Amino acid sequence: MLGTLNKRDLAARAITLKAAAQAPPTEDSKLKAVAEGRKFAEERTVGKLNVLEEDRLIEQTSRKLGQALAANCLVLSRLRRWKDAAKEEADKAAELAQRVKDLHSSHHETKVLLIVKSKEALDLFAKNA
Repeated sequence: MLGTLNKRDLAARAITLKAAAQAPPTEDSKLKAVAEGRKFAEERTVGKLNVLEEDRLIEQTSRKLGQALAANCLVLSRLRRWKDAAKEEADKAAELAQRVKDLHSSHHETKVLLIVKSKEALDLFAKNA
């Protein structure tokens, strides 16, 4: 935690104040106890301010993390859409490639059939001539 008071120091001061309160009060001990009490109270106040500052920093950090998370979710959503679009394009390309392959195959069969028919026609022409 940022700027918190050391618990041992606080406990030691509390024990000192308690011991000073149990001793017979002298004018010097009263002034010292009042000074220690004020110092202790100031440090507690500073500690509370530090806690408030920590709370503010935590809230600010969590807000920034929330914004970063929202941005990451948006990016993920876009990536999923792009992935789906790329998959659709890949499927279309595969389908087109298959159609080209089928057409090429069909064209090859047509050429072979045409060659066979041409040979038959030549043979028939040669017989008749």
